[in-house]
Amino acid sequence: MGQISGQPGASNMQEMEWDENLARRAQQWASQCMYEHDPNRFDDRFSIGQNLAIIWSSAPLEVGDFPGRVRKWFNEVNIYTWGQGWTVRTGHYSQVNSGVSEADKQFILNEHNRLRQQLANGQIYNQPQAANMQVLTWDDELAGVAQRHANGCQYYHNPYRHVSRFYVGENIARIWSSYSPHGDWGYIIGKWFGEYAIYRWKAWPITSLIGHYTQIAWADTNRIGCGYTYYYSGGSYTRYYVCNYGPTGNHYGVGPYEIGAPNCARYGLYYSRLVTSY
Repeated sequence: MGQISGQPGASNMQEMEWDENLARRAQQWASQCMYEHDPNRFDDRFSIGQNLAIIWSSAPLEVGDFPGRVRKWFNEVNIYTWGQGWTVRTGHYSQVNSGVSEADKQFILNEHNRLRQQLANGQIYNQPQAANMQVLTWDDELAGVAQRHANGCQYYHNPYRHVSRFYVGENIARIWSSYSPHGDWGYIIGKWFGEYAIYRWKAWPITSLIGHYTQIAWADTNRIGCGYTYYYSGGSYTRYYVCNYGPTGNHYGVGPYEIGAPNCARYGLYYSRLVTSY
């Protein structure tokens, strides 16, 4: 209706309704008493945004001041410029859309394993067969780190991505779309893996031109977790993808895997086609 000063009228604004599943997730996170965004706020139906607030009072409060909190979030409109996209100071007002659904998780995992199995079977042009390729499994800790980094909307590798168990590799991508905010994981994973076309075995140094491929192809990596976010700015959607891999690949001076026919018994590995369907 165009009644907010400095903001254009909205032609597609939907009416909100209460969602018990979202409320339950919010309460579970609030009960942890940790003032940070929940990295696991995923839902099979859609990606979930999240606003947080914390206040202090010398008097006991039996009921939270939700009207005051909502007004505080919305009042960020006073410093928001239309089309500027997400910023830390206005993110509660604009609310970033982020997260990886359960369906996305399964697709990401299956697609990575499908491509790794093709390498193991010698089906990737100009790349030798892999003898020791492991099956990737989803890792919620890596996914949480990836999602928090994606939520920052800063396009650089996260220097704090490592976890106590191992060092972590990271693939990131950012693309723009004028028509859809939804993530296209098939395109992004294919783009990363497609760097094999310019990779020569044990070529060094590994650069940004081939490093995404070699991380996906790294045989000793067996964990993956990813995050996603998007925001609207300058007439288009910015879509930001982050995948974390553990243990990290891209070690200096060695190839991503051992050359030879797959030999699961020798390396103590499962035969992937017995445990994963493609």
